[in-house]
Amino acid sequence: MNKKRHLSRQGFTIVELLIVIVVIAILAAISIVGYNGIQVRARDSIRAQDIAQIQKYALMYNVTEGGLPKTQIYGEDDAAGFDTSSGGGWMTFLTDSNPSLTPPVDPINDTTTNPTLSGYTYFYYCYDPDTDGWSPIGTSDVARFGYRSEQTGQIVLFDSVIDTCQTS
Repeated sequence: MNKKRHLSRQGFTIVELLIVIVVIAILAAISIVGYNGIQVRARDSIRAQDIAQIQKYALMYNVTEGGLPKTQIYGEDDAAGFDTSSGGGWMTFLTDSNPSLTPPVDPINDTTTNPTLSGYTYFYYCYDPDTDGWSPIGTSDVARFGYRSEQTGQIVLFDSVIDTCQTS
């Protein structure tokens, strides 16, 4: 009779199982939220590195050719004077002069409209500091590159002083 009393309990109660399931669900939710934030920051980091690379390519072209072409000159007036990475022929003047060179594109790359309004794309245009806008006629000595930050939603701009943005 003594043996029956000392038998150890077998299995878990329903309350113990529910507590374990709730703890696991909370940990999974925290992990998923943290993981999504890391992905967004990683894509923004890639964007900043890509724009730096694109600027280097453009500045190399500027040195060899004496300037950069306006987007309309090489047929890429994708979005009101912008050349966007999601539009056809992204910075073709670079690839025409050096076929082994491939300008990077945005990790999401989802808009062919004006990149300052919505979506994610890299963009390039000749910038006119006097009018604080793109330079449709005449020449300017500033090229503007940019992207939309996925983390903040803001446009991040990089200006490069060049010899000239050519009209022809």
